[in-house]
Amino acid sequence: AYEFDRNAVFDADPYFLPSTGKPAFHRNQFGGAVGGPIKKNKAFFFANYEGLRQVLGDTPTVNVPNADALAEANNYLATLTPGTAAYTNETTVINAMKALPPLLAGAENLGDGISQEILSSNETGVESYVVGRVDYHPSRMDTLWIRTIYDRATLSAPFTSNSIGLYPQTAFDHNQFWALAWTRTISPTLISQA
Repeated sequence: AYEFDRNAVFDADPYFLPSTGKPAFHRNQFGGAVGGPIKKNKAFFFANYEGLRQVLGDTPTVNVPNADALAEANNYLATLTPGTAAYTNETTVINAMKALPPLLAGAENLGDGISQEILSSNETGVESYVVGRVDYHPSRMDTLWIRTIYDRATLSAPFTSNSIGLYPQTAFDHNQFWALAWTRTISPTLISQA
C-alpha cells in the first residue's frame, strides 16, 4: 500500500499573486497491490488499485475589453446607418462585449478600453485504475492466464477552451481491457501461444 500527498501549504506564493490568494493545489495518489497463490503451484492472482484525486488552482492573466471599450463601440455604432453590414457587425461586437462576465475587483485599467485581470478557479481530477491477473497451470506443459485493466477518470477544467472561463469543460475517460492467453511448451526450445 502507498500514499503520496502533496499540498499547497508547501508551495511558495506565485509571483503574480491574485487578489483571491494563493491558488489551491492538492494531489492525493494512493493505492495498493496484493497477490499470491490460489492453489499451491497451480493458480496465482495479482491485483492492483491506484487512485488519484487532484485539485489544481489555475490563475490565468487575461486582457479584456472594459466599459470604455463598450462606450467607444456604442459611439461608433451611432455613426452607422442601421441595416448596413457595418452596423450589423458592430452590433455583434457590442453584444459579444456585453456577454463577457463583469470585471473582478482589482482589475487594472491598461487604457484604450482594455483591462487586465487575474482570474482564479480550480481544475479537479479524479482517476481510478485497477489491474488484475490470474495465472493457472493445469499441467506441467500448459499455462493459462487472464488479465483485466479498468481505468476511469474525470477532469473538469474551467479555462480549457478560453482564458476567461466562459465555457468550462469536463472530460470523461473510461477504458476497460481484457486479455486471455494459453501457452503450451512443446519442447525446451519450442512453445505455442494462443
